[in-house]
Amino acid sequence: MNYQPIIINIKENIDNLLNQYRSLFTRSEYIEIKKIYFQLEQKVFSSYEELKNFENKLRPYFAKVWQYELTPVDDFKLGEPFKFVIICPTRKIDDTIFSNYHFFSASLITDKHMGTFNKIPYGIICNVDENNFISASSTDSHTVYAESDSNISNQYFYTSTLSNGKKIYNKKYVSCTLLPRQIEMDLIKQNLKENKDFISQKIKTVYSDITLDVKNTNMLGVVLFDSATLEEKKEAEKLAHLFHLKIIVIPIQTYYNQLTISSRQTLKHIYNIENLDTIEYIIKNIDYLENEYSNLIFQHYLDLISIKSDDNLSKLVVHDHLSYVEIFKQNDSRYFKLDYSGQHLGIFHYYIDNIEIQRDEFQLQLMSNNKNLSI
Repeated sequence: MNYQPIIINIKENIDNLLNQYRSLFTRSEYIEIKKIYFQLEQKVFSSYEELKNFENKLRPYFAKVWQYELTPVDDFKLGEPFKFVIICPTRKIDDTIFSNYHFFSASLITDKHMGTFNKIPYGIICNVDENNFISASSTDSHTVYAESDSNISNQYFYTSTLSNGKKIYNKKYVSCTLLPRQIEMDLIKQNLKENKDFISQKIKTVYSDITLDVKNTNMLGVVLFDSATLEEKKEAEKLAHLFHLKIIVIPIQTYYNQLTISSRQTLKHIYNIENLDTIEYIIKNIDYLENEYSNLIFQHYLDLISIKSDDNLSKLVVHDHLSYVEIFKQNDSRYFKLDYSGQHLGIFHYYIDNIEIQRDEFQLQLMSNNKNLSI
């Protein structure tokens, strides 16, 4: 079997991890992540399960991002951005509802996407951390567990071993190296394709599949969409009572009005293009961002793209075929350049006036209003 596409995918996800969340990790964690990255390039895998077990070494680091990105229940404020991972019960509520579960198939919901399995309009908010996070997929991953390996046909892929010793499998390759932002963006794109609008699930339900280990999953609250029927609201209340949880009511229309492409009340996204993390994010997601309502103005000139902020203070010029970005600041004559030709290896180069400098110093100079700061 050719494992190279999977390995390339894992390496790209490690790049995303370190480019966007480097500050979350200690020096020793960073070194370990880079070590795994380079081992992926050199190691020869004899089986899919061996590759999967090697990939699972990365799970604690990606779980750390999930834990960081998810909204604490008590911090939720109506109308503000949020991210929750929720379990949506598929049967009536009673005190045995989860008694036979070995794993949970949960869904990521955010202020920009609220699709759930079977359009169930309520669910239990769960923690996600290194003890219970198994994998994440932008689509249903059809997870199953087996009492023994012989119960699983060759059509299934090994995913992980749970804390109770059970092995779980999927009908397709799923990864523990996807980040919440990636999942959210995939869901938004798919929902726009299937339903022609944000949040609305009129034509087809679009939802993610976040696999959690039951034994180490904590229930933190209950989400209830205000579109629920009276019967569904009663079921949500039963859940809250059964597990002694508070209920968060999410008014779908409020968030729909902020996002829908047919509404004038669209939420405008603001990007600071003097922030290096933001610039690197724009590079990776330029196609999506062109269609988003934001402060960015895109103009195409043959083989380059000019990106300005609507305050006209800064401008990026993206030379995508040469893999570098020029950054122009108002009232600053210095020449800033970011070379991302090695991003597939996690390598970026930063220049001011054609002198290569370290990333942190580049960011300091880029954010500074004083053009006379020494490099």
